Amino acid sequence: MSLGVKLKSISEYYQQQITLVMDVLFSTYYILKNEYIKIRDLLSSKDYQKRYTEYIKIIDQLEKSADGTGIYLSEQHQDVLEKHREMRMNIPKSEHLMNMTLVYLMALFEGFNKKFFLTLLMNKPEQMKNRKKTINYEKLLEFDSLKDLHKSLAEKITNELGYRDIDNFNNFLLERYKIDLKREFKKWETLKDNYYRRNIIVHNNGRISELCIKKLNISPDLLNSKPIMNIDYLTEASNNIKTYMYFIFTAIKEKFKLNTSVRRFAPFPLNFDKPMVVKRGKDEIYKDD
Repeated sequence: MSLGVKLKSISEYYQQQITLVMDVLFSTYYILKNEYIKIRDLLSSKDYQKRYTEYIKIIDQLEKSADGTGIYLSEQHQDVLEKHREMRMNIPKSEHLMNMTLVYLMALFEGFNKKFFLTLLMNKPEQMKNRKKTINYEKLLEFDSLKDLHKSLAEKITNELGYRDIDNFNNFLLERYKIDLKREFKKWETLKDNYYRRNIIVHNNGRISELCIKKLNISPDLLNSKPIMNIDYLTEASNNIKTYMYFIFTAIKEKFKLNTSVRRFAPFPLNFDKPMVVKRGKDEIYKDD
């Protein structure tokens, strides 16, 4: 399999994974939304309206009471309480779903970078030449073949990508491949926002940090606030990452003049009108329409 086809399959695979993540988000979100609407409408119905109004008055009375005060609820009011809890629980569930979706999307972004450039470096080991770095004979003799050596060096480089922030990752692309995301990738700023938004979800409970303010050049007044996360934001984020993957693949393809065509060993019959299934790897196939 040619390097061009390998890299193309990596790009397509990760884009498909992004589509899958978004499909799961949409289906789960609308289940939660429908549950919320169903309970809300039930509590607003004539059968529940009186009970719900009475329940709200009871809760207001309880909140104004001294600590430790207890109020017995009738079975009807207990039913309203359970429905009210279910409705309120849907809000944090939806928020958590949104946050975890962005975390997963950015994990796919980083997974793509590692897999893509590992494959590129292993197939073009001359790209790893560096006069500033050396390897001693003892370490060199640990490898059974030149291929194993190339793989080890490539893994070391790509593993380090996980410790770079997105700005330093751009420096990696610029130094090695003359690709400048800041100047060439139109969605650079929004991709940065996606990246640092993921970081504050994981490391700062979703609240804007000083580092986030500095990196995104936003108002210091936003410190510790929680930015809005919704379906529209995540849809744009998924499209940003897909566009990035296609951009990187196209840039590398053109730089190294890679061939991405699939060789067919036999011509199609004249009446053949079905898509062809082509082997791409040990366990991977795709349809060539």
